Amino acid sequence: MSEPNVLFPALPDYAGPTAGLFGFLHHDRPWEWSHDVTERVAYCRANKPATELATRERHMVHLSQERLLAIGVPVPTLAEGARLRAESARLWAEGYRLWAEGYRLWAESYRLRAEGNRLRDEGARLWAEGARLLEPYADAITALAVSLVPDCRWDGSEIVFS
Repeated sequence: MSEPNVLFPALPDYAGPTAGLFGFLHHDRPWEWSHDVTERVAYCRANKPATELATRERHMVHLSQERLLAIGVPVPTLAEGARLRAESARLWAEGYRLWAEGYRLWAESYRLRAEGNRLRDEGARLWAEGARLLEPYADAITALAVSLVPDCRWDGSEIVFS
């Protein structure tokens, strides 16, 4: 029975981790961290030229902690890297949550502004309607205002200040 494929995530029967350090996920980077290597494999299969695919697939390789330790990467470095990636994932999740909430509030703000505009327009219409109701009494109302102000300086169109 052959060894399980724990090295090459793009080759058949991959049984290794989907998150971690991988080599050659991109043509111009020899190694990088991935939170889900299967996303990269699927992307390559869907979007990369067929002439490149076999080469890309056989180059994608999982770089295990054991292999990193064997080449001299210290345990504390690996532990600190894992801690920072976990914190990064937490911050990304919170950032995406806030981003989604911001979009929800943005959409809600558009709805509320539209409703506010509708209500303001309706209010202006009612205000004007209320003013029109008093138009037949305009002269009497003006005379009342003039009679209530001692030494009123209303000349029929404006207050005279000089």
